[in-house]
This record gives sequence, C-alpha cells and structure tokens, in this order.
Amino acid sequence: MRRLADLLVRWPLAVIGVWVAMAVLLPQSFPSLGEMAQKHPLAMLPGNAPSSVAAREMTKGFSETGTDDLLLIVLSDERGIGRDSEATYRKLVGALRDDSDVVMLQDFVETPALRSFLTSKDGKAWVVPVGLAGALGTPASYAAFNRVSEIVAQSTAGSQLQVHLTGPAATVADLTVAGQHDRTPIEIAIAVLVLLVLLVVYRNPVTMAVPLIGIGISLVIAQSVVAGLSDATGLGVSNQAIILLSAMIAGAGTDY
Repeated sequence: MRRLADLLVRWPLAVIGVWVAMAVLLPQSFPSLGEMAQKHPLAMLPGNAPSSVAAREMTKGFSETGTDDLLLIVLSDERGIGRDSEATYRKLVGALRDDSDVVMLQDFVETPALRSFLTSKDGKAWVVPVGLAGALGTPASYAAFNRVSEIVAQSTAGSQLQVHLTGPAATVADLTVAGQHDRTPIEIAIAVLVLLVLLVVYRNPVTMAVPLIGIGISLVIAQSVVAGLSDATGLGVSNQAIILLSAMIAGAGTDY
C-alpha cells in the first residue's frame, strides 16, 4: 500500500488519465450491462431444486416434452362456461398447435379424458397448459411468451370469455418487465440521495463535483467490467444485480 500511495502521489495526473481512459474505452469495448442481463439472465431455480427434479421426473413418467417454461391460459365466464364457448377454445388450441413457440399443449379436444381435469369445479373456467420454447427466465422464453400472448389475444378477440395468463412463464415475464421499469427510478433515487448527502456535508458545488466525478467514473468502469466478464464467460446477470452494483458504487464513492 505504501508503494501504491507513493505512485499515486508522484504521478497523480497519469493515474487520473488511466482511470478516465478506462471509463471511455471499456464501454466501447463491451456490450452494456443491460444487454448482458437480457442475454445471460440468471436461472430462476437451480437444476437440483426439488421442484425442478420433480418436473423432470414427471415429464419422463408421462413421456412429454420436458420444459419448465409452463404457461397456463385460463378462459373464464362468471355465468358459466359451456358448449357455446368451445368454438373459441378450439380456435385458440388450433392456433397454438401451429405455433413453433409451443412445445407442449394439453387440451380436451385431442384428449377428451382431460376435460374434467382442465375444467374448474364450479364450471366457470377452462385451463390450457402450454409449454413454451426456451428455458424459463431466458430471452428466448420471454420472446416466446410475448408471441404466444399475442396469439391468445387474437384467437379470443370478440368472445365473451375472460382470458388470463398465469403460471411460471407469465410470472417470470412480469418480473422481467417490473425489473426493467424499476431500474431507472431506483438509479435516479440513488443519485438524488447522493446529491443530498454531499450537499449537506460539503455545502459547495465545486467540492461536491470531486466525489461525483469519482462515483461516475467508478460506476461506468464497474458496469463495463462486469459486462465484459458476462460476455466472455457467460456469467449470469440480473436486473437486481445492476441496481445493487449502482448502490454499492454510489455508497462507497460517497463514503470514501
């Protein structure tokens, strides 16, 4: 540490120049951290989780296409769902079967024995289990969910049925959208809080600029380094990790 301190004191402009150069060059050399969060998302559950193991055993036991990316389409009518709604059901099932994003589909048109299992006890809802292409939580899965959602909306348009999407695929898609929407407000809130703390401590705009510049450079370099690691090694990145990284850099820069 003494040698490092001596180097910094002896060559301050050179050290500052290196940091500035890294802040300029690294973002141009690697994709953004947001892109890596989409390209290399973290798995929702590890492969050895009990629910994951059980799902694999079920697909083996029933000779189905193995997928944990399950979407449940719920068609409901409070007045009761019956034969008059089957035309919409058949149209939806037919459209889903023709789509390449659907790797598994259970319906009582092809398998009449499933009707009692896919119909609610009160007779007001039908459930259509659909397996989507791509591993749960990946960009391929999210894209498949969006395309299948459009098919569901088009196939049921004009009917009296209420349509709801649920299951793991819908939940993860909602989490993805929420993470993307929440990231910017949280980062803005962090910046505002840092400004308030520095204003109370220094009470001088010029003095405040010194730690702010350091925080900005550190944040750009840290995000670029993590993005580079993800791009080179396939390291998983989540939206929550991006927010946490910003908070840690801002906190450390404000303190030190």
